[in-house]
Amino acid sequence: MRAVLTAVIAAIEAAAVALAVCFVVAVSAVLVWWLVFDLAADPVVLAEAVVA
Repeated sequence: MRAVLTAVIAAIEAAAVALAVCFVVAVSAVLVWWLVFDLAADPVVLAEAVVA
């Protein structure tokens, strides 16, 4: 039971880290979009670049 609980907690932590990394990448992409393109680029292209 203890091993299962540890595995569940580790999985939750891994998901939180992955979400935080995605957030950092998305915020960085929006900042670059804002600074370089002055928000004139197509948001769909930006979203595809973040996903890729």
